[in-house]
Amino acid sequence: MLADTLDAVTSGSMLLMVGGNEDRARLIESALRKAAFGVRTAWVADLEELEDVLRRGGADLLLCAEDANTPLARVLELRTNLAPELPVLALGDAPDLAATGAAMHLGAADRVCTGSDADLQHLAQVYRREYTNLKRERELMQAQARMAAFESRHRERLDDITDAVIHVHDGVLTRANRAFATLLQRPLDTLVGSSLIDLIAADQQPRVKDQLRQLARGKYAGTPLETVLLRAGGRGLPVSVQLTQGTIAGQSFVEWLIHLETAPAPVAAAPAPADAPATPDRLSLFRALAKAPDDARPRAVMLFLVDGFASLESRVGLEDAERLMSQIAGAIVTRLGAPQPLFRFSTDEWVALVSRATAPEFEKLAERLCRELAQQVFTASAHETRISVTVAAYPIGANEPAVQAIDPLIREGRRASAQGGGQSLVLGPTAQAHGEARENARRAAQLKRALEQDRMRLAYQSIASLEGETRPHYDVLVRMVDETGQERHAGEFIPAAMQFGLMRAVDRWVVMQSLKVLAKRDQSHEPAVLLVKLSEDSLRDADGFIAWLRGVLASRPLRHRELCFAVREMAVQNHLRKTQLLAGALDELGSGLAIEHFGVGTHSAQLLEQLPAWFVKFHPSYARDFAEPDIQKKMADLLAIARRRGVKTIVSHVEDANVMARMWQLGVHYIQGYHVQEPEVVLLAADPIRS
Repeated sequence: MLADTLDAVTSGSMLLMVGGNEDRARLIESALRKAAFGVRTAWVADLEELEDVLRRGGADLLLCAEDANTPLARVLELRTNLAPELPVLALGDAPDLAATGAAMHLGAADRVCTGSDADLQHLAQVYRREYTNLKRERELMQAQARMAAFESRHRERLDDITDAVIHVHDGVLTRANRAFATLLQRPLDTLVGSSLIDLIAADQQPRVKDQLRQLARGKYAGTPLETVLLRAGGRGLPVSVQLTQGTIAGQSFVEWLIHLETAPAPVAAAPAPADAPATPDRLSLFRALAKAPDDARPRAVMLFLVDGFASLESRVGLEDAERLMSQIAGAIVTRLGAPQPLFRFSTDEWVALVSRATAPEFEKLAERLCRELAQQVFTASAHETRISVTVAAYPIGANEPAVQAIDPLIREGRRASAQGGGQSLVLGPTAQAHGEARENARRAAQLKRALEQDRMRLAYQSIASLEGETRPHYDVLVRMVDETGQERHAGEFIPAAMQFGLMRAVDRWVVMQSLKVLAKRDQSHEPAVLLVKLSEDSLRDADGFIAWLRGVLASRPLRHRELCFAVREMAVQNHLRKTQLLAGALDELGSGLAIEHFGVGTHSAQLLEQLPAWFVKFHPSYARDFAEPDIQKKMADLLAIARRRGVKTIVSHVEDANVMARMWQLGVHYIQGYHVQEPEVVLLAADPIRS
C-alpha cells in the first residue's frame, strides 16, 4: 500500500483522454506507469470540456476514443485551432489497418488500442515516440522565442543608443540606427541594403577592406579603425570605428561602433547652466529631515539616482558628466515644482523632501518623474544623451521620524538601479498599506468581473490513500482567469474576496461547477470524492446556504459520499451552532463535513465529539514540524479519538518519504503534498492541467 503511494510521486507528463469512460482512462494510466512512464491521465467527458482544457494548455498527449459524441475530425479541428503542437492518437477497440490509415489521413499521429497486453505495449511505445517528439518541438519553440526576444532587445538597443552603429554582412548594411543616419545626414530607410563601400571615402577603401579581411581571419588587433565616411553630398567625416564580429539567427555580421574622430574644442570656463539649482549636501539633508514639518500635509523623502553613472562618465568624460548631473538636477527641481531644496547625496544621487495633498500621490509622482527624465535629451559639449534615472519615494507615517527613510531608500534605490534601473519605487509601511488596499480593491473588482464573465476555473489535488483504497479523492481548488488569460491562484484573490464580501459568491460558483463535474461522471464505476472548501462567510449564512443547496440538488441528488464540504477549524469554533446545523442538513442531502487546519484550536478533541465529520485534515504544521516529539504525541492522541469516532484523517504538505512512512505507522488514512503529487494538477476534468 505504502509502496503504491510512493510510486505515485510527481509525474512527468499529462495525457488527456476525450470520449469513452473514466475507467478506461485509469486503465491507460496504470499501463503506462507500469511501463515506467511518469504520466497522469485526465478524462474529458465531451467536446465542451475539451475546448476549455485546450484553451488553457498543459497537456502533452491527447487520446480520442472512437465515440459518436467525440468524433475524431472535430477533436482534431479543436486541436489545430487551440493547441497545434499537441499530438493526437485515435483510440480504437481493436487493431485495424484501414481505421489506422483513415485516422492518420485526418491528422492523427497514430491509432492505438487497449484490448490486450500487446495493444497496451504498442500504446506505450507510441506514447514514448510522440512525447519525445513533443518535448523536442517545445524546446525548439522556446529556443526560437528566446532568439526572437534577443533580436528584439538588440534592435531596441541599436535604436536607443546615442552612438552610431551599423551591422554589415558581405559588404552590405543589414542594420543601421538613427544616430548613424543623423551622422551621415541620410534617410534611415535608404541605408539598410546599401553597399558599405559607397559610404567610405575612396582613398580609405583599401585600408578598410584590409582591416575587414584581418577581422575575418581572426587577426584583428582590436585597435580602432580610423577612416572617413561620406555624408550626403559627398562631404567627408573623420570617424573612429570599433569593429566587432557577431551572429544573429545563424547569420554573421560585423558591428561598426562609430565615434567622431575629433570633438569640438571645449568651451573655456563654461558656467553652470542657468537652471542648475544649488544643491546642499548630506548634513544639510539630515538637518532638514530632523525639523518638524511646516504643514500637516503628507510628506515623502524621494531619491533620484542616475543609472550606469560609471559608464556615462567613461563615455563623456569627467567634466561633461558633471555638467550633465547639473542639468539633471535642474530638471528634477523644475518637475517637483516645490520650494524644498534638492540635496546632493552623492555624485549621482539627489534627495528631496516633498509634500503632497495625499499619500497615494507620491507613487504617481515617482512614476511621472522617472518617465519624463528618461525622455529628456541632455547636452554637454559634443555629447547628447538620454539618461535613465531610478526614482524612489518613501512616504513618512504620522509618527515616523523622517530620517528613518534614508537607509531603506538608499539601499533599495541602489539595488534597483544596479538591476537595470529606469524604474520607480515606493517604499515603507505607509506605501505598503496604501498599495495593499488599492491592490485588494483592484483584485475584488477583477474577481467580480471574472464571476460575471465565467472566467473562474477549478483544479484538483489528489488525496492519496495510505490504505490502498481505490476510490479517488480530490481537494477542489479554485482559480481565476484574469483579463490577459493568466490563471491566478486562490491566494492572489481570496483575501480581497473576504474583504469585499465576495466569498459567498465564490463558494456557490465552486459548488455548482463541482456538481457539474460529478454529473458528467455518473457512469463511472467508482465516482470520485470531492472535498469543496466552504468559507466562514458561507458558514455565517448557514441557513441561506442550506436552502440554496437543497434547491440545487433537487434535480440531481448526490451519489454515495461523493461531495464533502471542508470548513476550517477556527471558523467552526467561531460558529459551532451553525456548523452543527450545517452538518445535519448535509447528512440529509447525502453530503458530509470535513474540518480543515485541524489540531491547532483549544478544543480540537471536543469538536470530534460534537460534530459528525467525515474527515479531518490536520494543520500543515503537523507535517512541517513532525520531527518534534510534542507534535507526534498530540497527533497520535487526536488520531486515536478520530479512529474511535470513525472519522477519516488527512495530513497535507507531506514532502518527505520518511514522514509518509511514519504517518502510515500512526494510522493516518490519507496524505497530500508535493511528494504525493504536485499541487494544482488536474486528474479529473476540464480544468487547468498545470498552473
